[in-house]
Amino acid sequence: MFPMFGRIAAGVRLDSIPARIARAMAYAVMAGFAVGVMYFFHGRFWWPPDDGAYAHVAARILNGDVLNRDVQDIHAGYINFANALWLWLFGPDLVSLRYPLAVMAVVQSCILFRMLLPMGLSPAFAGSIAMTSLSVVQFLNPTAHWYALFIFVLIVWALASLDKEARGRLEAIGFLVATLLLFRQLSGVLVAMGAVAYLLSEAPGRRPGPRGPGGPWLSRSLALFMAAGLLGYLTAQTGVLALILFGIGPLGALVWTASIASLTTGETVRLIARLALGAAVALAPLIAYHAAHGSLLNWLDDTVWSALHLTALEFMTTPSYAILAWLGAAQIFSPQSLATLLNGLFWVVLPLLPMALGVTLVLGLFRSSGRNTVTHHPLPFLAAFYAIVSAHYQIPIYLFYSTAVAIAGLLVLFGARATWRGHSMAGLAVLLSGIGLWYQAGQPVSRGMLGIVAGDRVSLVQAEAVPHASIWMTADDARTYRDVIALIEREVPKDAPILALPFDPELYFLSDRRNPTRFFNSGFGIRDERELDSTIQVLRQDPPVLVFHRSDDKYNTRLSDRLMGFVQSHYETLPQIGGLAIYRYRPR
Repeated sequence: MFPMFGRIAAGVRLDSIPARIARAMAYAVMAGFAVGVMYFFHGRFWWPPDDGAYAHVAARILNGDVLNRDVQDIHAGYINFANALWLWLFGPDLVSLRYPLAVMAVVQSCILFRMLLPMGLSPAFAGSIAMTSLSVVQFLNPTAHWYALFIFVLIVWALASLDKEARGRLEAIGFLVATLLLFRQLSGVLVAMGAVAYLLSEAPGRRPGPRGPGGPWLSRSLALFMAAGLLGYLTAQTGVLALILFGIGPLGALVWTASIASLTTGETVRLIARLALGAAVALAPLIAYHAAHGSLLNWLDDTVWSALHLTALEFMTTPSYAILAWLGAAQIFSPQSLATLLNGLFWVVLPLLPMALGVTLVLGLFRSSGRNTVTHHPLPFLAAFYAIVSAHYQIPIYLFYSTAVAIAGLLVLFGARATWRGHSMAGLAVLLSGIGLWYQAGQPVSRGMLGIVAGDRVSLVQAEAVPHASIWMTADDARTYRDVIALIEREVPKDAPILALPFDPELYFLSDRRNPTRFFNSGFGIRDERELDSTIQVLRQDPPVLVFHRSDDKYNTRLSDRLMGFVQSHYETLPQIGGLAIYRYRPR
């Protein structure tokens, strides 16, 4: 399957009988480990606003609302239809949205094992263990990031396994990249850059006949254009530190591509056209849906302008991985226990992995001829681009969106050499996996930054008294949502609305009560005076019986504060529950 790579792993021929037995045993252990981890953890985490947002939008679609016309979401759309399918298949419960995540986590670990196997048994085993331990299980809710990761693994697998001249290869890549983009826009754009750069840097095909008109100026200009766009994004949105940590690899790969790309103008045009054809197939169902429902302009407004509005909110630029690394280093030099020492190492190393991948990749590309070498394997090449998803919002959770991919890329670059560096990288991957699995997996975000860095462990309970939530959560969460849902059951008729501001959509889903507005997050649902006036008009015509407000939420804005002023003038105050201010409608 990978003829360009050596077939030697740790000094043992992969086609020998002992090697086959060892490979089968390692594969069985890895697959069993992945199944066991996901079985244990699949219901042991939630982050209420995110879980609530995905479940609320999916439930409204199932109830007949049209996405982006009747209910807002800033994702391109496929994540919402996927979640609606899972609620329809498995029932209206938060755990229903976790079953596909568990399956995808196992499958992508198995695929990664197969991709890394030509590098050796040790890299294959360590990489698959890292993929299981340092990805989905670390933030196990139905975020679009995990679907994007799964599709990314499929893209890399297709690039690595399909012959360059295989019929439909480029169309399949275009289809997968566009599908990824329609789950999460930024991830799709980054992977599209990486995939196009990789294809442009491939050696010309073996097909006889004329290669097409023109020289390589178009392919090289395209690589430089992508490099300029990426540099502009990183400079404007992520800061200098993130540019260093995440930008070296993809920017260097694009510059290298521009220096060696040899596709003629005609070949480049055909390549882009074939990718676009596959992308059009992925896009067609979504366009047809919105065209049929008259929601195409709403879709563009939500997924472009509302999404950009979210990135402009102040809290998006405040966190920095420098703080995370500094706290981790402090624990290394003055550890309070073995746990703080191990977790200090964990949080110092994780932000450095994308930079290590990028530097190793770029040095390898420029030092070697590049094509048809381990350095030009699609896994490290595309992983350098995919890692940028973690630069978007620099909090611990976002690191896990790309950590396993960065480790896998480094294992490709180091593992094939069967040197001490390869074995050391495999050992580091297993060590990080163990720390992450024991101290971080399934643990609540409510631990706070200090608790996360220290690796504090919090006990969880089954939320038996919270409807539609067959999952485990902290005792405080279980108590809070039990009391809030009980209040809603007493005060709000089944067909009456409630309102949660600025961002507690889980209340709609758990209570089976209507949201009278189109949005579930006022931070990007109310962007200007016109939308504020429209929301107030909706509340006048269809007043929610109860309004819930979390005053310390990061999504509060000047406009949402004015909306709360309207609420306070028309509602009476009830006692708070779990930090939620509660208001009851006062009919005139």
